[in-house]
This record gives sequence, structure tokens and C-alpha cells, in this order.
Amino acid sequence: LALLPATAWAEDTTWSTDIKLDGDMVLTGTVTISGAVTLSGNGTITRGSGCTDAMILVPSGAKLTIEGSVTLDGTPSSGTASNAAAIQVDEGGTVIMNGGTISSCRADDDGGAVFIKQSGTFELNGGVIQNCSAGANGGAVNIYQDGRFTMTGGTIKSCDVDLGGLGKAIYG
Repeated sequence: LALLPATAWAEDTTWSTDIKLDGDMVLTGTVTISGAVTLSGNGTITRGSGCTDAMILVPSGAKLTIEGSVTLDGTPSSGTASNAAAIQVDEGGTVIMNGGTISSCRADDDGGAVFIKQSGTFELNGGVIQNCSAGANGGAVNIYQDGRFTMTGGTIKSCDVDLGGLGKAIYG
């Protein structure tokens, strides 16, 4: 278990152990999940100016569980635009969201908050996805090809797509 206080990540990094957030953090690069990681605690993770890809990448074989009062805030701290979802779930990756919030994310293409690739899995059991948008499809969640999205709880609200896009909340 790593206890992370207020800090800034200066470049891309990997998390391979459980993370308990104790304060706020700014990401200036993508965090890649390795193995099974639980992200919990209390604090906000904000997208920094250098983080133009997904804030968190869950590749094949990796599993991220989000619990507690963790907020992923996709608004760049410098005000520059991002072009990717807060969480990208690659083929064979898994995300389980039991709590927390994903907010204010913007993808120029698909999946404002979450982009699920082929055979990736995202379970929304609790928590909130809000105020996210996409330039094309899936203001909150985009499910690509054989990706899987299950919602047994939680809330998706105030998400949108640009004119002509499909799926203000979920597309796939």
C-alpha cells in the first residue's frame, strides 16, 4: 500500500501496488496500471498540462478498482485542452468503480470519461461520472467493438457530445 500525499507526477509512471490517496495530486503524464491495483482514499487527481492522453491506462491483464472519495478531474490545471478520456481500458483490462467521481473530462474523439477498447471491461457499481463530453461518441463512456460496460449502481449525469455525435452518456 502506497500512501500518496499532495504531489505532482512529472512524467508517465506505473502503479503496481494499492494506492491510498491522502490529498490532491496533478498528473502531467499517464499512469499505467500493472497487476491489480485499488485506488482509494480521499483527494482529487487533476489532469495537468502535460497529460494530453488518458490520465489512467489499464492495459491487458491489469485491473483497477476505484473506491472511497477519489475524484478524477479531467480539467487541465493550465487550462489547455486534453484529447482523451480520464480512463482508457485496453483489450483484456478491467476497471471496477465502486465509488469516487470522474468529472470534467473531454475527449476530442470518443469517450469523454471512459474509453473501453475491444474485450476491455468497465463495471460501474457506485460513484459518479459527470460533466464529461466527447467530440464524437459517448460523452461519458464509449464502448469499442467487443468492450463490456456494466452498470449496477452509480450515476452518469450532465454528459454531452458535439453536434452530430451519438450517445450523450454511453455509446457502443
